[in-house]
Amino acid sequence: MREYKIIIGESIGDIRLGMTSREAQARLVEYKENNYQPYGGSRMVHESISEDFIVSYNEHDRVDFICFNNFTEAMVTLDDLPLSEIGCFELFTKIHDLDPEAEVDSEGFISNALGFGVTFVTESLTDSNGREHICEMFDTLQVVTKDFWKEN
Repeated sequence: MREYKIIIGESIGDIRLGMTSREAQARLVEYKENNYQPYGGSRMVHESISEDFIVSYNEHDRVDFICFNNFTEAMVTLDDLPLSEIGCFELFTKIHDLDPEAEVDSEGFISNALGFGVTFVTESLTDSNGREHICEMFDTLQVVTKDFWKEN
């Protein structure tokens, strides 16, 4: 299983904010490129998409957004702990302690000040006794330049 270390506001694995597109693409196993202008967006988006990541670049061709999205085939760690051991609520608590202005909604949370965001999915699972359990699971993790969501 592939493993990537998260450094909030800096990197996920070998992909670091500020790298050129060539540097980032050299670290992606296989990728395709995509260019589009989001509905209502103010800039054209250039991104590289791989099995584990979506990486986008600013107007200077530097990484400004790293999104990890493959929790089934790879593992991410934060402070040397697998995210599966931390959990969504505990991660939000940690981020909120560092940034009380972190924004939360039904799909996840973001911290503009730290350059970090998470989306999660909620699933209802039934155990062998027929009891229903609501589980939150990570969907994506984003490491971005500070104030990324304010500017875009």
